[in-house]
Amino acid sequence: MLASGGMELDFYIEGIFPYRLFGQTLWITTTHVSLLIVMMVMLTFFILANRAIKKATEVPGTFQNIVEMIVDGLDNFTKGVVGKYSPSFRNYFGTAFIFIWISNTSGLFGLRTPTGDYGTTLALAIVTFTLINVNEIRYNKLSGFCKNLMVPMPLFFPLNLIGKISPVVSLSLRLFANNLSGIIVMAMIYGLLGPLAVVWPAPLHAFFDVFIGSVQAFVFCLLSLTFINNAIVGD
Repeated sequence: MLASGGMELDFYIEGIFPYRLFGQTLWITTTHVSLLIVMMVMLTFFILANRAIKKATEVPGTFQNIVEMIVDGLDNFTKGVVGKYSPSFRNYFGTAFIFIWISNTSGLFGLRTPTGDYGTTLALAIVTFTLINVNEIRYNKLSGFCKNLMVPMPLFFPLNLIGKISPVVSLSLRLFANNLSGIIVMAMIYGLLGPLAVVWPAPLHAFFDVFIGSVQAFVFCLLSLTFINNAIVGD
């Protein structure tokens, strides 16, 4: 039906303008623009939140209440997974949760969802992969890290090595695929119905962008923290 109607589904990453770097042609895409907007929103919120906390009053106002709820919620979430190790991770994963949540819900405002680009989710997964292995070596020493690759016997080294690498694939693909699926479904609806898709797709946006986006932000941070906790204290 799409082919016969001559309709083009807009769920692809679009190039905006090219530039040359080290003899290669690279592109600034819609993902880069969306990421820049998301970072500007985050920085604005963080600056306002910092000022609100510095000027905190005994009877907090609305914005101060919101900031304290977010900070307490993310702190308790991190502590609930990694326990006494949470001070080492709460800043990063608090920021990561906010970044993923804003990115996932940015489609509500007409942006190209950054987490619907595998380059974004892969970068997040690589950071988690680095944290997993660095902290395993930090708390178990290099000898313990190498020993875990041989559990329960040296014959299992290839499988254990795959297990070390698998979080990069599983975390990045889970976040990417769930967001891309929502982008594709909404693009098909708008592409097929055109001017008829005016108001009624709003509940679908609420489901894909808000509900699924919030769940995926929670799941990504939960799994990341669980991998790190297992690396530190064992399964």
